[in-house]
Amino acid sequence: MTDGEPDLTQDGPSRRSQAPARRRRGRPPHPDILTPREWEVLALVRERLTNEGIADRLGITAAGAKYHVSEILSKLGVATREEAAAWRPEPAARVAEAFQPRRTRWLRLLTPLTLAKALGIAAALAAVAGLGVLAWAAIQMSDDGNSGAGRR
Repeated sequence: MTDGEPDLTQDGPSRRSQAPARRRRGRPPHPDILTPREWEVLALVRERLTNEGIADRLGITAAGAKYHVSEILSKLGVATREEAAAWRPEPAARVAEAFQPRRTRWLRLLTPLTLAKALGIAAALAAVAGLGVLAWAAIQMSDDGNSGAGRR
């Protein structure tokens, strides 16, 4: 063992846990819901081709076509080829939302701040302020009552 290397013979942190964080392997996720190849396969599914027909058309194996169809069904959240064929993409604005960073829960609650929510918050703040004024007035009156009795 040399200086700076962890001792792997004893219980303790492993070399892997001390390595700096690495980027994920493989291709980065495609920004669209389907990859370009999956769009091609979906077009062929819409033509009612079987996996073998898709494989022949694209020059891939039947297992490869089956894999692409399975990925399409999974990504679109549908159960059958017919549902996939009938599926149409959402408007671009909604698709773009899916790829935005997730906001924290409290920020999501504040984002759609409607007039009703603003009025509700204002009413709650007014009620708390009113209770504070009443409490202060009660304390002042009790202090005035005690100090006035002691003067006579």
